[in-house]
Amino acid sequence: MNDTSIFLETERLILRKMTQLDYNNLCKILQDEEVMYAYEGAFSNKEVQNWLDGQMQRYQDDGFGLCAVILKENGKMIGQCGLTMQEIPNGRVVEVGYLFQKEYWHKGYAIEAAKACKEYAFNVLKVNEVFSIIRDNNIASQKVAKRNGMTCIGTFTKHYRGIDMPHYLFSVKCQSMRNYMNREKIIKYINEKYHNLQEYPWKDKPTYTTFKHENNKKWFALIIDVPFEKLKINKQGIVDIINLKNIPEMIGGLRKQQGILPAYHMNKEHWITVLLDGSVNQEKIYELTKGK
Repeated sequence: MNDTSIFLETERLILRKMTQLDYNNLCKILQDEEVMYAYEGAFSNKEVQNWLDGQMQRYQDDGFGLCAVILKENGKMIGQCGLTMQEIPNGRVVEVGYLFQKEYWHKGYAIEAAKACKEYAFNVLKVNEVFSIIRDNNIASQKVAKRNGMTCIGTFTKHYRGIDMPHYLFSVKCQSMRNYMNREKIIKYINEKYHNLQEYPWKDKPTYTTFKHENNKKWFALIIDVPFEKLKINKQGIVDIINLKNIPEMIGGLRKQQGILPAYHMNKEHWITVLLDGSVNQEKIYELTKGK
């Protein structure tokens, strides 16, 4: 990994500002025809260099831009993700953007990085709304935006490489954001405190994670994301939750507390659901994991 400061860190990834040393790895992304189908084809060497120069200029002008995404387990650059200032018909907005090497698709890396960037925009940059601008034929990126709590609010056309390209405008406002960093801290806490077996058991739900007892291999915690409406909460967007196994005699009292609900898709006599949207104190959540 290049010696440059870390911009963001998630459970599996490090996001850092790119340098000229990242040129060859950037080529693996921008010169792949399949990865770049929404851009009407792979970039030339000059276009890759211009792209890299553009990000480094953004770091100077705005303090942020697309970053190298580094896989912690092996130190490889597997993609790029970050925040950029973009023009839309009504003005300039902060956009979450992402592009990953093809071999790292469908592993949850894009949504993991995109969520962290969204949280940075809300919590550090203090913006009220974050956007993703996605071409109409880029279904995979649209799915990532939706999992990032975004909804499509409009369309407009970009003229690029001599072609008119319809784009969807996705956005999420600060009041409906998900407390993703809270999620990551809880995962780290459970792993360090109890040394339990963490798994990502569903290929089609790459952000869903479970924790098992070491002795009997039974689940005691499950972290997933669901629409608010599934929890019968009158809010728009998606929220991270943790399902926790607890003592049946305690569950009735716990469910009377703010942010603690009857278990979602689990046995309601033995489980509770806790919202990870900031409505339950971090230390309280740590305490509830002891009820396993």
